Parts: sequence; structure tokens; C-alpha cells
Amino acid sequence: VVAQSRIIKRYLELFVEYYEGRKQVTGPLGVVLLREAFDDVVLKSPQKAEWQSKVQIWQEVRYNSKSFPNVKSPNRGKRRACQFVVVVPSKKKPYEVPFYSRVKGSRMCGGRDTDKKK
Repeated sequence: VVAQSRIIKRYLELFVEYYEGRKQVTGPLGVVLLREAFDDVVLKSPQKAEWQSKVQIWQEVRYNSKSFPNVKSPNRGKRRACQFVVVVPSKKKPYEVPFYSRVKGSRMCGGRDTDKKK
């Protein structure tokens, strides 16, 4: 995130709309609002082509050793949420994995709520 990011500014505005009851969201709140902020700023921009040449959207995916043979298993906890990595989608495989999605010891991944059942 860069200082004065228009995407993050729009993201926070959307959160305010949600918490003030002016916006309905179906799905994971942060993910949905971040994508909507991106779309509002980038895809609806007169400089859309310029933005698209500079922006990458990374993706969170569940780890499996066949898809990521050069990446050590996250093994961050028992919960499904702890088995994800962040990838840089490209036409070339295996995908680049810059980091794990959750940190060992974080909420649900060895930390608070690790063994909590729904």
C-alpha cells in the first residue's frame, strides 16, 4: 500500500457506508469491499489502460504440493484458513508465491480460536 492510495481511500469510504447501514454486502466483507474499491478507482477511471499496465492482483489460494512443488507447506494450524498462500497469477507455472496467507500463531492458526468449533 502506498501513501495516499486512492484505492485504499475508496476502500475505507465503502467500510463507512457499510457500517452506517447505507451499503449491503454479501460475502467476505473486506475482500468484497477491496475489489469494489479497485473497480471504482481503476476500472471506472479515464486512465484505465495506464492503471492496468501498472497493477497486479494477487490471489489467495489453498496450498497443495502439486501446484506449488517449490514451496514448503504452510502447515500453520489445523483450520482450513491456515492452509493458504498468496500467488502472483501468471501464464507461467508454477506460480510465484511471495508469502503465506496466515502467520503461525495468528488467530485460528496456532493462536486464539485455533481449536474453536463452529
